[in-house]
Amino acid sequence: MGFVTDTRFPNVVAALSGPGWPLSAEQSVRAGAACHAVADARLAWRSTWVYTPPVACCVTESKPRKAAFGPLRFMGQFRQRRSDMKLNELRDNPGATKPRKRIGRGPGSGTGKMGGRGIKGQKARSGVAIKGYEGGQMPLYQRLPKRGFNKPNRKKFAVINLGLIQKFIDEKKLDAKDITEDTLVASGLVRRKLDGIRVLAKGEISAKATITVTGASKSAVEAVEKAGGKLTVAAPAAAE
Repeated sequence: MGFVTDTRFPNVVAALSGPGWPLSAEQSVRAGAACHAVADARLAWRSTWVYTPPVACCVTESKPRKAAFGPLRFMGQFRQRRSDMKLNELRDNPGATKPRKRIGRGPGSGTGKMGGRGIKGQKARSGVAIKGYEGGQMPLYQRLPKRGFNKPNRKKFAVINLGLIQKFIDEKKLDAKDITEDTLVASGLVRRKLDGIRVLAKGEISAKATITVTGASKSAVEAVEKAGGKLTVAAPAAAE
């Protein structure tokens, strides 16, 4: 029992340091309990161990770099923190991406020769669309009623709000005395005029502004006049 005098296991030394040998029953129980405690401590220490490959331990620089998060302490030993994530292991979830189905690339691919179209027939030809054909009965797209229409010469306006106009006035990007569609485009508030600019009443305006645009809502006109300004709605320019 060479470990009896070992100072690393004080519990075992205390259990086996009684007078006389061999051990009594009480001393045997104490020694067994101490050995089990040491074994449990070793297992607990091994369960927290993080494997670090030998390559990561090699230091080729003259001065080792500091760890990003500081070292970890394992049973009196200092080891650098290592992330378990690797760039070469990053990939999408299974089934998220699928390879493109390549047809007509030989019989070994499973979709060669016929390319999944079968043998001859109308469905094997190109330039044929028969998905809307229902065997002669009235197709669904003809049975459903049609309502409304899309106006071919409809106008499309660029929409801005009073709150944004007030913000640009505060930032000295707009002159409140004369705000036109051209100045709105030049300030960057509107990218392009389209068929005209229409002002809506979202937000608040406190500046005494004079605004001339193609269109505006009734509440926007009232809000500008309440602040002491004037909002004029001009007729859209005729297309040349």
